[in-house]
Amino acid sequence: MTVLCGLDSLAGGTWLGVTRTGAFAVLTNITEHPRPKVDEHGQPLRSRGELVMAWMETHQDTRPMDAADILQDLYRTRQRYAGFNLLVGDVHGTEVHMGYVSNRVEATEPDILTATGQVYGLSNSTLHSPWPKIDHGKSLLQRVLSEPRTSTDDLVERLFGMMGYVTAAANGQ
Repeated sequence: MTVLCGLDSLAGGTWLGVTRTGAFAVLTNITEHPRPKVDEHGQPLRSRGELVMAWMETHQDTRPMDAADILQDLYRTRQRYAGFNLLVGDVHGTEVHMGYVSNRVEATEPDILTATGQVYGLSNSTLHSPWPKIDHGKSLLQRVLSEPRTSTDDLVERLFGMMGYVTAAANGQ
């Protein structure tokens, strides 16, 4: 398996990874106080980073149409972990397939994100929770993507400019 990612030397997981075949996964922790240490059965919580690795490992030889089954498997085991958001996807040319799983959302199944041209922002709360900094970042990204550009370098410079936005987070963010 060829994956570009950081690696947790203790648990062997990661929070961000991408494969040569176009699969990717991003994980954020959900801020919780007090932080849980055991699952609903009293078992120690597992490392959330293994969720990203599980997506990468199972997605190596999987076509995008099978992604929903993989997400369903991840969804079934979600309560074994402290609060998390997992955004996964697969890029093939201009086609992008994405899905979202969290164990802090009241849902009966994972969310398959199908909106074309949609910009998402992920924080330490759930995907669809409004956070001012996330909403502002999404707005900046939408603006960068909608502006005409002359080259890839031009796009990269605009993205770096967007990421240079600095403001203090509100309490609880």
